[in-house]
Amino acid sequence: MPIEVKTRHRACGAVFWNDHVLMVRHVHDGRDYWTLPGGGIEPGETASAAAEREVLEETGIDVRVDRFVCTLTSKSGRNSSHCFLMMPPAAVEVSLGADPEEAHLERGERMLQGARWHPVDAMRRDLMLSQVLDILEAEGWTLP
Repeated sequence: MPIEVKTRHRACGAVFWNDHVLMVRHVHDGRDYWTLPGGGIEPGETASAAAEREVLEETGIDVRVDRFVCTLTSKSGRNSSHCFLMMPPAAVEVSLGADPEEAHLERGERMLQGARWHPVDAMRRDLMLSQVLDILEAEGWTLP
């Protein structure tokens, strides 16, 4: 019997403020990295609503989608991330949130381990962020 491989659809938010970008730190499967906040799209949820919800859950910052930027597909082709440019927040104080699926785990056992503003130039090597910036900058967009 063949193994069924599910496609995972995610949504993420690119939130910029004063030459900084909002990022979250993930630690899992022996990897430790910063990335754009985001997560799985729930059944019946739009990708834009998922991006807003995920940014709030992971960082405590309530933002709204400005516009869709792109869909990024993983190398395997099994995962896609729908990326949105988010409106700059009114309140920029970050608080580390938690994924509801991991709420039962101790803080140190969770994948989400950090949330903070990073200077954009320091994070340009991040694959997801660099692709989003390339698209935005090609359109003439500049940092808020």
